[in-house]
Amino acid sequence: MAIPAELQGNGPLQKQFGYDPQKAAAWQMAEQKAAAERANTERRQELLRTYASQDLPDPLEVGAIGKFGRGVVVFQAIDANKMLLYRRWYWHSTSPFCLQGLPTSDHVDGGSLEPAWTGAVVKVTGTMHYKNVNGGRSTIFVVEPYDVK
Repeated sequence: MAIPAELQGNGPLQKQFGYDPQKAAAWQMAEQKAAAERANTERRQELLRTYASQDLPDPLEVGAIGKFGRGVVVFQAIDANKMLLYRRWYWHSTSPFCLQGLPTSDHVDGGSLEPAWTGAVVKVTGTMHYKNVNGGRSTIFVVEPYDVK
């Protein structure tokens, strides 16, 4: 079955209005890309809403995603973008963990991480070793701001 000339882009109306099949194809691809980006943005926002409604587990585990919640205390700033933290609850404290990817200049040892990071979505990305006060090595979890991709 032959395709009518009007649908091939060389009919009288297409010629009259300057139809360009390459421009039409480019426009259609741009529309599809924009629709995919909108869907991806909506998916990311929904995931962030989900993760922002759940606290990180106690004890921590690699791959866990959630928010800090209340009671996060700065134990020690290690460098410009890394600090040791712990969570303090009514009668006990959790083991320290490392937050990296957050500037430490606004935080002091023993100070609260709140309110800027209370409710922020983070992910436990792995573990690291550090030298403890007794001269030994301790293994702690590493937590980073979570960017849904």
